[in-house]
Parts: sequence; structure tokens; C-alpha cells
Amino acid sequence: MFFEQTLAELNGAKIRYLLIGGVAVNLHGFSRATGDLDILISLNTNNLKKFVALMKKLKQKLQFLEEMNAFFLKATPKESVAAWKKLKAKGW
Repeated sequence: MFFEQTLAELNGAKIRYLLIGGVAVNLHGFSRATGDLDILISLNTNNLKKFVALMKKLKQKLQFLEEMNAFFLKATPKESVAAWKKLKAKGW
């Protein structure tokens, strides 16, 4: 139920994402045990804002934000700008 509800909410909020990991494998017809939902989201500003708001509404942990914040807090300004430029160039 968690997976279905979360995916329905992502679709309803028109959030651009790609389903990856165990759930994606299962949907392709292969049996794989999983306890989480792995998604890759488009990192444009509007999409991120919608995603963060939805995850807060659903009371979900935002592990990727914690990891990104840790990187960008340690990175020099030059490293941060370079990382964002690479993400933007890939359409995120």
C-alpha cells in the first residue's frame, strides 16, 4: 500500500521522477524483496520544491537531501557551482 500511495501522490503532484531499485525490478516481472522505494527525481527547482513539500506531507525521510546538504556544506563554492552545472547540463 505504501508504494502505491506514494507513486499515486507523486503522479498527482506532477513530479518528474524515475522509479528505480527493487520496486522497479518487481514491476518488470522479476521477484525481488525490498523494503523501500527508490526514486530518482528531476532536480529542477520547481520539481524539487513540489517533491520536498509532498514528502513532508507524507512524513517521509528525505535521505538524499541530507546527503546533498552534507556535500554542499563541505564543498568549496567552486566545487558547489561545478556540481550544480553538471546536474543542470544533464537536465536536472
